[in-house]
Order: sequence, then structure tokens, then C-alpha cells
Amino acid sequence: MIQLKELSRQQKIIIITVILAFVLLFTLLIFLQPSNPYGESVGINNYNKYLPNLPKDSQYASNNQLRNIVKVNNPSIDIKSINDASIRDGSSVDNYNKDDNMHYGSFIIDIKSIKQSYIASYYWSNNPDNTNNTKYSGTIKCLPVKDLIYGSFNCKDDFNNSITKENIDPIMDFLPYDTLHIRVTANSNIKGKVSLNATIILSLADTRNDQTENSVIKYKNQINTWIISSGLNPNDYPIIYTIEQ
Repeated sequence: MIQLKELSRQQKIIIITVILAFVLLFTLLIFLQPSNPYGESVGINNYNKYLPNLPKDSQYASNNQLRNIVKVNNPSIDIKSINDASIRDGSSVDNYNKDDNMHYGSFIIDIKSIKQSYIASYYWSNNPDNTNNTKYSGTIKCLPVKDLIYGSFNCKDDFNNSITKENIDPIMDFLPYDTLHIRVTANSNIKGKVSLNATIILSLADTRNDQTENSVIKYKNQINTWIISSGLNPNDYPIIYTIEQ
């Protein structure tokens, strides 16, 4: 009888030890989960469904930028309570430019709980040493009114744009566009038609061995690919180029 009682006590100790171990492991997993290196964020729930190849770093950057723009437009809301941000079905675009080994894309984000939507653009490369990569590889901006599914909310973004008028050209959602070698800004003419100013900055590697012309063509193609990835037609935008060396 003494042995049975002793065995039962040992079993209890083992069970308690196992439970405590699981509790400790669960607690450690919570605290050791990777935090967003860019700061506070609003998570976008369905990257895996629509953009499964988008790198984690790009996801972290977009989540942080989403938090920032939501805060600008909802200063009194507890941002941490928002957990239903998702990519709109059919809105994701990802184009690969083999000339510079870069992906360029965009997607629309819907947040039902606050009845707001935004548009995100991004670019990334599989090559970590690609000089076209930058730390902040994309933007999140206000969505044109015609694409809002919850109605207008007088949206404001980091560029102090208020996209509330139907006649604003959609490319304004993606400007300015910056990479290591390119800067694109808008230049509206008298009739309101948007043309673009594109500055191409050539490095020594771009001009070595008579490669200047090919390099300029490469960066012009990159600009066209970016416009297409934004869901727009490059032929709709006259571009004034400036080449810097």
C-alpha cells in the first residue's frame, strides 16, 4: 500500500511538472515572437493568400506604415484593437523586372471595423545586395474615392494629400516614387493633365565600359514597370527625363 501511495504521488508530481513546463513554454513563445523592427503596426491578415512570396521585411514595413496612416486618420481610436485589416480580393499586383531583378507591386487594404481602405505599393528583390533595395521599400496612401467600398472619410496620408475629389489622377497615390537611382514626381499642366518628372541618377558602374545608354534604358523600363504595377498605363503620362551622373 505504501508503494502505491508513493507511486501516485510521483505521478502527481510528474503531471504538475509537465503542466508547468507547457505553461512556461507557452509564455516564452509569446514573449519571443518577433516584433516589428519598424515599430508599432496594424497586421494585414492574408499576405499568404494573395502575396505568398512577399518578404517578411516588406510585410513588416507595410504593417508599420498602415498603423501610421490609420493613426493619422483616426487619432482617437485604440490602434491595437484593429485586427481585421486584409488585402482586397483581386487587388494585388506583383510584376517582376528582370533587368534590375526587382519586384514591383501594389494592393488595396480594407479595414471593415473602421470602414476605411488604403492602397499600398512595394518593391523588393531576392538579392539582398541589390542596390535598388531601400530600407523603406514602399508606401501606403489614400485610395481614390471611386475605389472606396465603405464611402469617403476625408482621407489624409503622409504627403498631406486629401484624396476626396474624383478628378485627381490616380497616379498621385503613388508619388513621389524613389529608389536609389530614380526619383519621379508629378507635374500638372494647365488642363490638369499629369505629366511626370523623372530624374535618373547614374552610378559609376552604370557608365563604365560605354554602358550609359543601356543603363538609361534600364531605368526607363523600371519606371514603366512601376507604373504598370500601379495598375496604370505608362502611355497616359508624358515623362520629362533628367539624367544625372
